[in-house]
Amino acid sequence: MKQSKESVSDVADLRDQLVRSLRAQGFRVRNGAVLPPKDLSKERIRELHETAVAHRIERARDGLFRMEKDLLRHIASGHEVVPSRIFPRLVEVLPDSEEELLFRYASLHWSIPVSSGYARRLRFLVVDEYNGKLIGLIGLGDPVFSLGPRARWIGWTPSDRKKRLGNVMDAFVLGAQRAKRSAESAC
Repeated sequence: MKQSKESVSDVADLRDQLVRSLRAQGFRVRNGAVLPPKDLSKERIRELHETAVAHRIERARDGLFRMEKDLLRHIASGHEVVPSRIFPRLVEVLPDSEEELLFRYASLHWSIPVSSGYARRLRFLVVDEYNGKLIGLIGLGDPVFSLGPRARWIGWTPSDRKKRLGNVMDAFVLGAQRAKRSAESAC
């Protein structure tokens, strides 16, 4: 099948845009290989994710911005946190609920983009019983099923893999929510 000159040009333009974006984020691109930045400190890794986080916030802006004031009431200010009285409670996140909006909103504030997960998913808010405020997020999902190197290393056959991973879930989100600062807002 022949490609038109226009489609070849589109592919080249897309490749150039991708290479420019990668370089702007600090990656090195040489002879078609993408190499990570030399400095991979924790802060540098956060910086590498800034573009993706900003993109996710922008995509969510219209849907969550109108709800921000209501959602912020679920996030503690520093003076509302009493470490000796924290009593965590799990709250299941159901589709189309206020908890789902809060889960999405809180995850937008993390320095690394939060995956939506795939296949089976269970999401939970961790709420402090003492003050009713959000203290963390937990998201569980199906593990990567077809991971050849893992199966070979362990010595699993396809039936072993099915039997062993059928009742396993991986955490795709697991973390604490920090207290809000005055006038803090992501959207």
